[in-house]
Amino acid sequence: MLGYSGNIDWSEILALVVNSKAFKYKNTSNLGWVHSLTLNLSKQSKMFHGLRVFSIVTISTLALSGCGGNSNNTEPAETIPLTLASDTPGVDPIYLGTTSDEVVIMLGEQIIRGKFSCTGITCTASVGGRSITSELTRLSGDSESGQQTKNGINLRRYMSTTPEGFILDTYGIWGKFGSGSVSLIKGTLQDSVYRQIIPTYSGYETGTNPVSGNATWSGAMAGVKVGSTSIGEEVTGDADMTADFISASIDLTFSDITATSGTTSPDINWEDVPMSNGGFTATGLEGKFHGFDHDEAGGIFKRSGIEGVFSLARQ
Repeated sequence: MLGYSGNIDWSEILALVVNSKAFKYKNTSNLGWVHSLTLNLSKQSKMFHGLRVFSIVTISTLALSGCGGNSNNTEPAETIPLTLASDTPGVDPIYLGTTSDEVVIMLGEQIIRGKFSCTGITCTASVGGRSITSELTRLSGDSESGQQTKNGINLRRYMSTTPEGFILDTYGIWGKFGSGSVSLIKGTLQDSVYRQIIPTYSGYETGTNPVSGNATWSGAMAGVKVGSTSIGEEVTGDADMTADFISASIDLTFSDITATSGTTSPDINWEDVPMSNGGFTATGLEGKFHGFDHDEAGGIFKRSGIEGVFSLARQ
């Protein structure tokens, strides 16, 4: 294996995968964002009068039995609101859909890809022929910097260090009805340089295609450069999308893509991507419309050596 010698301890890697996901949800599904979502849902429809947040208490992902965790870890759990319910009788709960696909790991100079999926706060990672399922929790000691707002979409960088010395570093990106992040973790594992990303987007899905009204959505993207042997710099940029209601398709462009070092990358484009059941999918792209009236759109992408998330608001 290039850049790494010895047997890979997949249990330790899987524990880190799930742990970094917990960091993602701690920051981009924060109470402020969910309270904002609650307010917007309440304003949109009288049927959601008295809407309240249903929260799920999670367990520590560091305390993974037989998976390299420390069973003595007493990190306090935090509620992660992913389900909304109304006090009005007969109104069904609102569930936030999650779009996620792969975990990408750099160990030494090798790139390893695995699958990652979540149902609510229960997530399953499958890497190197092994799988682990756990619930999300919180990590303490965050810092945050550089919040920006692009066309109604918020973008902020969060960082934290675990007791084991791993750096959890991610750009959070969110609007009124959805949020996402790249979930980057950095450090040294098994005497090799270790990096990992899990691009994920969650939100209140519309479930239908837009057929009239304003056909333009604008916002932001956030990602990480991924090469054949390395996971590199984080990048952010603008995102613009137009819909053709007649052909039921969208065009999506990422522009002004700038890395943390200040270097820039060429624009990324998709054209004539078909819409279906409130979503749009093409090679390296998976997105959904969010809100009551296709107010926003967001999802994950993988193209031109960059992998990440995007969020857009209807203009």
